[in-house]
Amino acid sequence: MKLFFPDFRVLPRSVFFLLFLFVSRTACAAEARGPVERFLSALFRPVNEALGSIPLGAARWFAVGYIVLGALWTLLLPRKYIYLGAPSEARWRDLRLWAFVFLLPFALIYLFW
Repeated sequence: MKLFFPDFRVLPRSVFFLLFLFVSRTACAAEARGPVERFLSALFRPVNEALGSIPLGAARWFAVGYIVLGALWTLLLPRKYIYLGAPSEARWRDLRLWAFVFLLPFALIYLFW
């Protein structure tokens, strides 16, 4: 199986395109943005109202639970899938542990910040 590595030669064009979109959006007339903004607000208004009604403490615990479940899910991945394409099965190449280590600070920030 071939591993996917992104082609970084297209990165500058992507960055310039995003910069162009940002500049053109801020430079556009208000009437040109109107239909898009009305469509997006109609689309996301129910979601914003539903999420806005959740207390901040409950949202915090939901975020922590989501991060912890993601970290635990990585620990349940099969060993042969984790070492796919690795030259050796050294312990430091175990992506399950690295994912857990990298997700733990995020959970601690949500818990104690």
